[in-house]
Amino acid sequence: MTKAEKVELCLIALLVLILMLVTSTIQTTFSMVVLYSAALLFCQSLLRDFWYLYVKRSVKLSKSITRQCMCIESTVGMLGVIVGLLIFSSNIDAIVSLNKISFFIIMSTVLVIGFVLKDYVLEWSPWRIYKEKDHMNIVFAWNKS
Repeated sequence: MTKAEKVELCLIALLVLILMLVTSTIQTTFSMVVLYSAALLFCQSLLRDFWYLYVKRSVKLSKSITRQCMCIESTVGMLGVIVGLLIFSSNIDAIVSLNKISFFIIMSTVLVIGFVLKDYVLEWSPWRIYKEKDHMNIVFAWNKS
């Protein structure tokens, strides 16, 4: 585990504990829980990407590769937004009450899942999921060029 990954895990723990201390019982809908969780995953990914760009600006970037792929973390976040919007627009949305413990469990789970998935890439031509430690040099494309 790199120093940056250890720092990220400490920041995850600190963020969850701070938010747990300042949060009381929250009453919301299930679709909003799904949407906020997906947004949290996207924000985590965005902050990590900003960090990678900051670190890499002093290092010469390797040549970019165009592939038909997406980061798994972004894919899961996008699916979360789609599912949340579908539930929001349907008649099956329900009101939920989140206490501190359930809020802690949801936030921790989302952030740890984001941390675990950060290096995985979904490629659809050929179909595969693989670990790419440094996928900042991969350029997303829908079709082969």
